[in-house]
Amino acid sequence: MALHLSKLLAAEIARLQKVEWVDKYIPARPKAITTSNIQGGWRGAGIFPLNRHRVLRTISEQVTPSPSPAETTSAFLISSSPPDVITLRTANEVFNEALQDSAVTSPIRKHSRRLSGIAEYLHAENAVLRRRMRNIKGVLGK
Repeated sequence: MALHLSKLLAAEIARLQKVEWVDKYIPARPKAITTSNIQGGWRGAGIFPLNRHRVLRTISEQVTPSPSPAETTSAFLISSSPPDVITLRTANEVFNEALQDSAVTSPIRKHSRRLSGIAEYLHAENAVLRRRMRNIKGVLGK
């Protein structure tokens, strides 16, 4: 559907008339709602084929308010999605502690610490830019 709406989205049109939306929805629906997309959604959630680790991790994240740094880092390293700011910060803290205790040479250790700091900086900068973009789109929509 995004492909069909890309010209409208590129023009940063914030509001579509129902007729325009339906006009783009009708040809996009059979292309988007496919067996492979539906199965991909189930696979991504870890439901089918059953991925107990992913399902249990999702449930434990909802039940457990604050996981230990090692658990958070483990989940961050396994996950394919971008981490939230708390997960990234905790993972970097654990990473830097492990790096400090390792036998890695000093220049590599220093470079690795800088890279983890840069990752946090870029994550924050990205969040600020996304908020600015939302505000700009809101103003243009009015």
